[in-house]
Parts: sequence; C-alpha cells; structure tokens
Amino acid sequence: MSTGHPFNFVSPAARQGAFVIFLILALICLALFAFVLDPPLRTAAAPWGIVSFELAWRTTTVSAILGSWDHAAKVYAAFSLGFDFLFILCYAFVLGIGTQIASDRLGRRFGTMGRTLGWGVILAVLLDVAENILLFVIMTKGNFPPYALFASLAATLKFLLILIVVCYVLLGLLAPRASEET
Repeated sequence: MSTGHPFNFVSPAARQGAFVIFLILALICLALFAFVLDPPLRTAAAPWGIVSFELAWRTTTVSAILGSWDHAAKVYAAFSLGFDFLFILCYAFVLGIGTQIASDRLGRRFGTMGRTLGWGVILAVLLDVAENILLFVIMTKGNFPPYALFASLAATLKFLLILIVVCYVLLGLLAPRASEET
C-alpha cells in the first residue's frame, strides 16, 4: 500500500500560488524573529537568542540562559515560543508544497524522495511543537533534567530535517525540469 504525499490536498493548480504566499508569510515571521523578538534574548549565555535556548541540552546551560534573561526578556521568549506556532504553520506549507513542486520538476526517480520528505516536514512540525511545549514547561514549571535534553534533541532533529528538505526543494526549483521518463 502506497502512502500519498501529505500535502496532496493542495491541488496542482494552486501549488505555485500557495507556495509563494506561504513563503512570504514565513519570511515575514523570520524577520520578526530576527529583528524584534530575538535581540532581547541574545546574551553572553545565549549568543543565538532563542536558538541557544532550544539547543541548550543540559539543565546547567538552561539555568545559565534563564538567569541571563531579565523579566522582559523572558516575556519575549514566551511570546516567541507562542509566535513560533504561526511560523510552524507557514514553513510547513512552504516546505510541504515545495517538496511537491520539486518532486514534479525532478521526475519520477525523485518522486518517492519528495513524498518521503513531505512526511519529513510533518515530522519536523511535530518535533517543533514538542520542543516548544518542553521549553514552555521549562520556563513556567521548572528546569527538570530530561526536558532540556528532549527539547534539544527535538530541535536538532527538526533543524536537520528542515535543512534536508530545504536542500531538496532548492534543488528541485533550480534544476532543469526532468523529462517524463525520469
């Protein structure tokens, strides 16, 4: 039994337009993170802002990061974690539809890869949601030992999946269209 692409509900006729719309929305979200939400979170303990928190791995590192943030920075961090859910929706559609477009352009030989990476986008979304929940629990309930480890593991796997998918989508968008036989 073959499982279809998770973004098959987006019709082929709507893919290009949906891709562009969600790409613009994702870029707006990234700009808000980079220029508004993240700067107050960059400290000596968290040089990469929220990403340092996501990839802290150890409770001692998490404690140092949280200790380096004043009350206002913690509010920015909490808002950033919530706002990330909007970004997740945007990047999921960009990358999911992007894998369809790339798969169509690269031909049959890479069709299975596009479908697999489409499901990889869904996995990245689930990892991102789990990571955000764990980080929010750390901020509100306490820095318990497994939470930092699990949040960082989820973040690392998410970033790896997203990197692989972005490379595939870029390859598909930049490569010449494959012939029907390939």
